[in-house]
Amino acid sequence: MPEQFSLQFRINNVMFFTVVYGILLPSLSIVVIARTLNRVINYNKKYLDFFSNTQKVNLKWLISTSIFLLLTYAFQLITLSSFLDNTLRDIIFLLDSIISLLFLYWITIFGIKQNHIPADFEIYIKTNIIPENNKDTTVNDGVDFKKIEDFIQESKCYKNSNLTVMNLAEFVDIHPKKVSYLINQYSGQNFNKYINKYRAEEAKKLLLDENYENLTIEAIALEAGFKSKSVFNTFFKLETGFTPKDFKRKGSIEQAIL
Repeated sequence: MPEQFSLQFRINNVMFFTVVYGILLPSLSIVVIARTLNRVINYNKKYLDFFSNTQKVNLKWLISTSIFLLLTYAFQLITLSSFLDNTLRDIIFLLDSIISLLFLYWITIFGIKQNHIPADFEIYIKTNIIPENNKDTTVNDGVDFKKIEDFIQESKCYKNSNLTVMNLAEFVDIHPKKVSYLINQYSGQNFNKYINKYRAEEAKKLLLDENYENLTIEAIALEAGFKSKSVFNTFFKLETGFTPKDFKRKGSIEQAIL
């Protein structure tokens, strides 16, 4: 075995390996992960302005994983750059190797579960429209937002679980970036939450409609435009303070009293 790979060489040059593997590499990793985390967070926010359902493209798992990895390297940097005996250093190196391996498996599994990013989304994030701040533009913005609202209410396009801001923009003939801007500006919500509120209102009607009383909660969720029962339950509870089942039960009791 060449000397540079031998155990004795590493023992004799422990300071070199400590500086490289205990300080330089963790420091570089922290910088790279921090920059990556910032970009992923910004990317995730753009998702919410584009997709009405983010179940298959949500990057929260990657954000959480990056934060965990960031803390791991910070811990490694602090511990390995301090005065520790060789046994403790070896244990930390071993733990770091195990965590890195688990991270690779984790990111591979969740990465496979993610849908491909539509080409429309790439076009969307590369375009930039900055509305002019003048009185005439403000009036036109109000008219355009009313146009968007009217179309959504009349067409019930929110029942399409795969609805994106690009789809809506085509229907109302307004640039997608402008649609996102108007929804944020006038509703105070991103596209995802704005559309899901329509779905929640639709679900309320279905839950209290006698013609749909034989449908399961999951069937009503899908009918209203939600992608899954779990997403529906979470959003519905946040909006109403009730689970769909409790809301239906409460509505049935009130109708019986009347």
